[in-house]
Amino acid sequence: MMKTGILIVVIVGLALTLSFKQNDDLYSVTVVELFTSQGCSSCPSADKLLSELSKKENVLALSFHVSYWNYLGWKDPYSNEQYTERQRDYARVLHLRSIYTPQMIVNGKNEFVGSDRVKAQETIKETISSQKVALKVEQRDTEVQIDYSLEGPTENRWVHVALVERHVRNEVPKGENSGRILEHDNVVRIFKSLEAKASGSLKVELPEGLNPGNAAIIVYIQNKKTFEITGGSKNIL
Repeated sequence: MMKTGILIVVIVGLALTLSFKQNDDLYSVTVVELFTSQGCSSCPSADKLLSELSKKENVLALSFHVSYWNYLGWKDPYSNEQYTERQRDYARVLHLRSIYTPQMIVNGKNEFVGSDRVKAQETIKETISSQKVALKVEQRDTEVQIDYSLEGPTENRWVHVALVERHVRNEVPKGENSGRILEHDNVVRIFKSLEAKASGSLKVELPEGLNPGNAAIIVYIQNKKTFEITGGSKNIL
């Protein structure tokens, strides 16, 4: 009877752990943002590179699909004008004359052509963010409850919360990639920006048709003036 009682306690404990997924372990991370489009023939190689980078333990990779390629015969189903505006904000802060795809930005400070493997690897090694972000995520049907806490400065900073689809694959019948089957990892489906506080919470609705088992939450901190990213964390639903 004693062994049975112990087993029940262990099983209940595991169930509670799985219900409330928490990540306190990522201290030093690198946030990699890729601005891409299914309408861009130069982007698939960058998408592949981001997928490889996303598998690195301390890399938080996000694929932002922009909207300005949509007029060339194929509307990217993951595109959003909000992500185009985010790229424009980067161009202003980084003093760029224009926006382009594929563009990769590491920790909000270093930008380069998104398919440049050597530059990506070198920049990731040199650019580390260490502000601690503790993250707890709970899914309730189609709703996701997100709770975070930060260590260190919060003044003049955003907390960005991204719900990403971890892997997508679809055929592109028109445009520059006509006839190709494209694959992407960590596609941003929802993106919210909050005033940074020592702790906070919010709820997001899962997009229609998205499988929760194929989703994750990425939270990261960004300086409003310099756009430098100082920390982040990730939880898989």
